[in-house]
Amino acid sequence: MGRPKHKPTEEQRTKVQHLAACGISHDKIALIMGFRSSKTLRTHYRKVLDIAATEANANVAAALYSNAVNLKDTRAQEIWLKCRGGWKDRNQFSSHAQAPPPFIVGVEPEEETDPNINTDSKTESEKEMV
Repeated sequence: MGRPKHKPTEEQRTKVQHLAACGISHDKIALIMGFRSSKTLRTHYRKVLDIAATEANANVAAALYSNAVNLKDTRAQEIWLKCRGGWKDRNQFSSHAQAPPPFIVGVEPEEETDPNINTDSKTESEKEMV
């Protein structure tokens, strides 16, 4: 004689829903519920397993949205915008400014002058130009 057929109760459905909503694997849920395999779990709780995580995400998102809008909770606003608005954390500051080029000073050599020539004395034509 085989095992009796499983008949899910409302309490069992609720427990499976909570476990699935938390992201517990089917194998682990089956173990917690006392089933011999996860196949039994999937056979009798397919609908609950399929929607539990989505419902949980929707409930958390609704609560987060409410906190962000009604309570002016800036952390909730930040989380909402990161998850739904495409915001991202920047781990490092990166400036697009470039370093200035190296400063080069050029020195032109002085013209060599004859030490015997007095530079203070200018010719008449040089004085007229000034």
